[in-house]
Amino acid sequence: MTFLALAALSPLAHAGTWPVDDGPQVEAWRFTDNGVEAQDLAIGTGPTVVDGATVKVHYTGILSDGTVFDSSVPRETLFSFRVGAHQVIPGWEEGVIGMAVGGKRRLIIPSHLGYGQQSAGPIPPGSTLYFEIELFELVMPRVAPTAPQTVDASQFRTTRSGLQIADLTLGDGARPKEGRRVCVDYTVWVDDTKLLDHTFAKQQCRWFRYDHSPVPEGLVEGLAKMREGGTRQLRVPSNLLDENEAFPPDTTVLYEVTLVTADD
Repeated sequence: MTFLALAALSPLAHAGTWPVDDGPQVEAWRFTDNGVEAQDLAIGTGPTVVDGATVKVHYTGILSDGTVFDSSVPRETLFSFRVGAHQVIPGWEEGVIGMAVGGKRRLIIPSHLGYGQQSAGPIPPGSTLYFEIELFELVMPRVAPTAPQTVDASQFRTTRSGLQIADLTLGDGARPKEGRRVCVDYTVWVDDTKLLDHTFAKQQCRWFRYDHSPVPEGLVEGLAKMREGGTRQLRVPSNLLDENEAFPPDTTVLYEVTLVTADD
């Protein structure tokens, strides 16, 4: 989401003033595409918030009459949410885009991007909401690779089951143990080009009980003797694939898997 310059809009488009004494104006107000007004009081440094990022903020929410209806500051606990996951009102999701750690921003959120015509605790129906938000932590979203790594055929070894394994990175941590949990990141490719599945849409790797969970047999076998921090490519023949997946006959699927954690 990009901000539109206030200068490009009619002066009458500005919805109103800050409901409490706000001191000198530091930055001009500007609008998001859907009508949230934003004013930066301090500019942070480093990467900026994008859709899918996880943020930790302090905030204060104010009504148009100056009433503070909620604030994380006196609780001394940062509020965390993932942008785009619908964990907060739409006006927040738009309003924090572009902030960096250390940034402080004011938002004026029209009711249709807040709670609409419903009341929410001390917030009356149809309320315009005023927020002051300070960003303390930012975790960028996890992004799946666009293609598997190129590996020469000579790097693969073949097990008795027909699974082909190539070590890309040798880890130095714990190994998977039968009946214990592991956490892995993986991408699954068909024909080495079509991304079929991956774990990167989640905030962390996928946990499952090694050798005791409903995961494809080829993945379980491919994790054998890996160490934490290691990455492998697995060429999984059809006889080791998940029976619930509708693969054409004689399909070979490529897994690129990283063992993130193995419970001791």
